[in-house]
Amino acid sequence: MKIGGHIQNCLLLRALMWLLNGAVKFNVDGSVLLNRVGCGGVLRNHKGEVIAIFSGLAECFGAYYSELVAVKMALNLFKETNVFGKTRLVIESDSQIVLNWLQNFSTRLWKCWSLFEEIDRSLKEIPGTVTVFCS
Repeated sequence: MKIGGHIQNCLLLRALMWLLNGAVKFNVDGSVLLNRVGCGGVLRNHKGEVIAIFSGLAECFGAYYSELVAVKMALNLFKETNVFGKTRLVIESDSQIVLNWLQNFSTRLWKCWSLFEEIDRSLKEIPGTVTVFCS
């Protein structure tokens, strides 16, 4: 298991939450149907209790873009919760490509660059954030 990288097995997630001593987890997702694009997320504590939730429409640039918007919204919402600064954040996504973009600058799409900059600023404000791939 590599902290700060991608974890391939969802069964390891509970162990990860325990290892991070009560971390909270944001499940995020983006989706596209024809030209309707949406995204959402649920923030839960290590007991599975819901702390925050969001959903909404995104610009129609595709599924990966909507997943990135979901990550951005999750980070912004996390900073507004009462657990910000008190525990570590785990972001879980079913898009291995998007999580790879967050880790590797050289693979990022130029058309999403301003969105990546916003996400990077938020990640600097939330040190120790872990990304998890779970299909």
